[in-house]
Amino acid sequence: MLCWIAPLASLAPRGSRLRARLLRCRSQTVKRVCSLRLSTARAAIRCLIGSSRSPRITRAPLRIGAVLAAMLMLAACTSTGADEQTRRAGDVGYPIVARNLTRVPPDQRKELPAVSGQALGSSKPISTQDYRGKVVVINVWGSWCPPCRKEAPDLQAASVETKNIAQFVGITSKDYDPAPAEAFVRSFKITYPSIYDPTGKVLLAFAGELPPSAIPSTMIIDRDGRLAVRMLSEVSKITLVDMINDVADGR
Repeated sequence: MLCWIAPLASLAPRGSRLRARLLRCRSQTVKRVCSLRLSTARAAIRCLIGSSRSPRITRAPLRIGAVLAAMLMLAACTSTGADEQTRRAGDVGYPIVARNLTRVPPDQRKELPAVSGQALGSSKPISTQDYRGKVVVINVWGSWCPPCRKEAPDLQAASVETKNIAQFVGITSKDYDPAPAEAFVRSFKITYPSIYDPTGKVLLAFAGELPPSAIPSTMIIDRDGRLAVRMLSEVSKITLVDMINDVADGR
């Protein structure tokens, strides 16, 4: 996080008070970086722009650089650790849980409208109405979406493991040319069907449940066609399988 101070110091003239102040600032801040507190960022700003009077470098660019650097430091301080999902798993009972997970108790669930559309790579229509009586997993994805590529193997594996109780249906969004989406399916060996929805018309049916920008997102619909689980982020196989089993068991 402190790599921004050294480049600023290298721009200052050798032997100048500004260069010395920057280097001293770096030394002082190193001692505090482990705490990642707001006070560290404020100290960095004061250290950089507090009383510089160098005639060769104006204060305005220095202030801008200091503010940008402080913003980067604050971003690092407030970002979530890579293991937070695992650490927070106990809150909801799943091994990996995203912050955007919503579970709806059975007595509070509302029926979702059935959706239908042209199958990707085929002229045949697909309708979620055809799968009533099974748990239905709807995944919204796009071939252009890196998180979608990351979760694709897990979704495919989960669909195979739960094939006796659940039916997966994809909805590919914002793929205005079907070719990349079809290549995506081939690449990840996806065996469940997807509705081709380049304009987002199909997704409008879920306007009250899914933000248009939430890609990837996954919904689990219970046997009665009611929304049971919504996840507005990528999902892992183990989490998805556990949630499908819970919904299938009436939980």
